[in-house]
Amino acid sequence: MAVIRGSAFLWHQVRCMMTVLFLIGNREEPIEIIDDLLDPYLLSNRPNFDFAEGINLILSECGFKDIVW
Repeated sequence: MAVIRGSAFLWHQVRCMMTVLFLIGNREEPIEIIDDLLDPYLLSNRPNFDFAEGINLILSECGFKDIVW
């Protein structure tokens, strides 16, 4: 299980991140690709990965600063 936390997410961002993790797990990409993808000076264009299926991705908690539900 992967837990991803952030202060904000872009549309389909988690599905893109999971795609990269699946590719690394299947040995289709090297683990170093994470550092490469996080370096804005290294990549001139956004890589074109397919989105991971959303079927097993579950939003389990959503919180907002200074708001108590």
